[in-house]
Amino acid sequence: MESERLDDGLAGRLRFRHDWSDEHQSGSRFRFNCRIEPAGAKTKVSQTVEVGGPLGSVLGGMLGPQVSKEFGTLLSNLARKAETT
Repeated sequence: MESERLDDGLAGRLRFRHDWSDEHQSGSRFRFNCRIEPAGAKTKVSQTVEVGGPLGSVLGGMLGPQVSKEFGTLLSNLARKAETT
């Protein structure tokens, strides 16, 4: 099951949440939280991942390092795109 939520209610800030769950296999839930917000003259782009469910702590420990190593590239590309639009 997947769901997405976009929240731009705060002036100059944008938050995006993507939820994904594997209800039929492991019961695991993943939530990707992305934020874009002003930081002085620059813009701060950040992302976190939450892993839940019965195997959340195990999967989070196994997959966390793999997923987070891609954050730098992902966030750089997102920032570059935001700066050109």
